[in-house]
Amino acid sequence: MHLTFTSGDAETAIDIMREAARWQRDQGSLFWKLEDLTRAKFSNPDGEFHVAWIDGESAATMLLSFHDPFFWPEVARGTSGFVHKLAVRRKFAGQGVAEAMLRHAAELCRARGIFMLRLDTDLHRPKLCALYERAGFRRVDVRQIYAKSIGVTLDVAMYEMALSSRINPEFYARDVLDAAPALLGKLLCRRLPDGAVLRRRVTETEAYRGEEDSACHARAGKTRRTAVMYGPGGFSYVYLCYGIHSLLNIVTGGEGQPQAALIRGVEGLPGPGRVTKAMGIDCSLNGIDMRGSDVLWLEDDGFVPGAILTAPRVGIGYASEEDREREWRFRVGE
Repeated sequence: MHLTFTSGDAETAIDIMREAARWQRDQGSLFWKLEDLTRAKFSNPDGEFHVAWIDGESAATMLLSFHDPFFWPEVARGTSGFVHKLAVRRKFAGQGVAEAMLRHAAELCRARGIFMLRLDTDLHRPKLCALYERAGFRRVDVRQIYAKSIGVTLDVAMYEMALSSRINPEFYARDVLDAAPALLGKLLCRRLPDGAVLRRRVTETEAYRGEEDSACHARAGKTRRTAVMYGPGGFSYVYLCYGIHSLLNIVTGGEGQPQAALIRGVEGLPGPGRVTKAMGIDCSLNGIDMRGSDVLWLEDDGFVPGAILTAPRVGIGYASEEDREREWRFRVGE
């Protein structure tokens, strides 16, 4: 079975949806209405149609959008993907095509830097609900929504799936020389006071390793400022540089081993000061346990960076010549 995807083919998409609507009607479902599935109704959809093809024959479709004020009014535009009108031709039912469409939707979202996918369905279609749950979606609500087109109130099951997962706590126990390059490609996540979540992919880090590293803040031993570095890995170490910029470090290693990886850059934001300014990170977030925090944390969506380049660290003229020359700066290659 050779599966491919195309986008923008509304005519084929509507034909598949109409076939699915006729089948649903025969099963007693009113969730879709044939009269609403016309080219005129979708002349300017808030999203884009995608079609799955099997060996050159159209098999399934969906409408993927990034704003849904009707079903999800509380979700800000551009922060989530929304799957609507997912339909599979009866000929291809039960062959995993719907699941493939959902995986394709997830890939399209990740490509746009969006890491949440949502959808809704008729609560009284248990097989469809089970399909979404097998695909990794989690039911978060059931809402009664009046469908004007068919004149009835529907019980709508609301589902969502995070497209990345929190980094395993064991990750932070690594030595910083392992953890700093491993952080490249991970998602730095910050929940703002209004509830919005920012996610930016880490592109550059630096490693600072213990009291023996003359470039590390722990070179003078444990102080009030550096105490967090002597704790277990997974905590944030945020300090003020030159009285202007807050810089974010991730503590790694075991307790009593003062190590930290500086986040020097994220996608679209080179420079540690720019990162914290854009993401609302300041010294009030020093000492946050990132292993369980819902304010500041790291996620992994499976992304693997290509070449990793190394170079000496920046701005450590005070350190010994040996430490200045160590290539403990890591960044994603072009």
